[in-house]
Amino acid sequence: MFGTTLPGSVLEVIYDNRDGTGQSKVERADDEGNFIATIPLAEGFNVIEVISENSASPEPKRQLLQLTYDSAPLVLFVNITQPEDGVTVPNRVLRLSGETLPAAQVVVKEIIPVNPDSAGLWQTDILLQPGVNEISVRATHEGKTVTGSITVTYEP
Repeated sequence: MFGTTLPGSVLEVIYDNRDGTGQSKVERADDEGNFIATIPLAEGFNVIEVISENSASPEPKRQLLQLTYDSAPLVLFVNITQPEDGVTVPNRVLRLSGETLPAAQVVVKEIIPVNPDSAGLWQTDILLQPGVNEISVRATHEGKTVTGSITVTYEP
């Protein structure tokens, strides 16, 4: 985990160890207030408390985090959510959007790279040719590739 607090703060990170016993770790924020703490997570629900203390603040600051850890491998997918397959549109410029894994690399029509956001959502504008347009989308992650496609008809 990482975060930001007052520069030079001392942080206590409190968590349950995998065997159910309480553990804590002490870290110090750098001169810009950034900190990193590596802690083990148990499968399922985890509660982590971070307490930040600094001489510039009279009271310690507390933050409670609730995380769910799932060790099952992620399954790569790509969905085109807009527009619907088979739709006819009057405009040459088409907004194409979809979803995939957040870390996947997405390419539309074999040439347009698109970056998914932290939730895996992506979008891009493409130019259509008059008539039927087959639009393919490829997502790649950790050496695996999946594709999806739709057909859109452009009638000016």
